[in-house]
Amino acid sequence: MRIRIRLEIAAAPALKSAGGSFAALLAGLLPPAALVLLAMALWRLAADLRLATDFAVSNGIFSHWQAWAVGALLLQSVSWLLNRRGGHRSQSASRTEAHSPVPARRRQAAIRAGDL
Repeated sequence: MRIRIRLEIAAAPALKSAGGSFAALLAGLLPPAALVLLAMALWRLAADLRLATDFAVSNGIFSHWQAWAVGALLLQSVSWLLNRRGGHRSQSASRTEAHSPVPARRRQAAIRAGDL
């Protein structure tokens, strides 16, 4: 006699905590801030090429376009890491996984075959 036991273990849903919702909020606000920093970098670059008016900051580290570009890159990278670390997926991907009929079909096939 042969007995087969098939267990399908679903991935545990990510726990929503106060820290997780704050990380999601922060990850949502960082890309617009990165876009502002990129606009500042482009303005400073255009001012250096005399294509735009004088830049607002004339002295210090923020008087260089590279500093603004690096800041934009860092903000966008942190946003990407927060989204990735938090396990956030696109809404369509999580919707298709949640309503996938594959496990139910396998169970029904196993019952019909007499394996369960």
